[in-house]
Amino acid sequence: MIKISQLESFVTVVDFGSINKAAEHLFITQPALSRILKSLEEEMGKTLLIRQNHGVSPTREGKLLYTYAQTVLAELKVIEHLKHKNAYEIFSELHVSIYSLFVCDRIFSQFVDQCQADNASLCFEEVTIEELLNNLYHEKSEVGIAAVHEVEFNAVQKMMSARRVHYELIGESPMYVHVGKNHPLYDQKKIELAQLFDTTYLHLPFDSYSNLRLSINIDGVTPNDFKKSLTVNNYHLLANILKEKDCFLFGNKWQIDELKKLGIRSKPIKRCDNKIYLLILTPTKYEELSQEGRIFVDLIRDIYQSM
Repeated sequence: MIKISQLESFVTVVDFGSINKAAEHLFITQPALSRILKSLEEEMGKTLLIRQNHGVSPTREGKLLYTYAQTVLAELKVIEHLKHKNAYEIFSELHVSIYSLFVCDRIFSQFVDQCQADNASLCFEEVTIEELLNNLYHEKSEVGIAAVHEVEFNAVQKMMSARRVHYELIGESPMYVHVGKNHPLYDQKKIELAQLFDTTYLHLPFDSYSNLRLSINIDGVTPNDFKKSLTVNNYHLLANILKEKDCFLFGNKWQIDELKKLGIRSKPIKRCDNKIYLLILTPTKYEELSQEGRIFVDLIRDIYQSM
């Protein structure tokens, strides 16, 4: 059976390209290291090193072994760390599903500052509300953030109850219209929806929940009345289209600061009393979340409740 010491010796020799230099680094004699390499080649039944006057280089089989040996040795280091650290200090993982929100940059930077793991994996997925609920139910995501219109809220509540998804209401916001510098209403303080008929309605993909937004009636106007629309499933692309074209986007107060960085302005809507609710959703109670999940939820609370 191949020993870890053999792999460590082999990797060191390949790294130095010299048995003599590797022996010095490992604090053993050159003959002793040569015996270790010979025993490894016998165990493998293959020639692993090409020995030349100016040094050594791996054969094709040696290169393959070198790659796998590096992986094995790296994993062993992680296992060794477990003796001195807890799991959260070694590896951190968080999956978040996001619906209808441009997440504040400060949340990402502060999360990274507070996450002390040596190795971290962060996955932030932009989804529909239906996908968000499914991700939480099947535990593909640990945290969900959703900015839902009041017409969606009742339907979403029923589904959360059926799927045992926990939620916390962070705050509420009036509806806004977001427009870029090329929109004719860019300098207008307030907007009437009828003024938007000749420009493009930009929106995220609809599902069975968000489709309810099409029935919203504001001062006699519904989203179905707009002549042109464009569906975009990526927030970064959506923001860039909004910045450059004469499109408009319905939104909320939690998006204002992030969009302002792109030169996009947020306009109150005349004679509109519709509300948007910001929710944190989790498949478990707060106390049962991972350390990373609790950090992220706390940041959402602190930052968005102050807006």
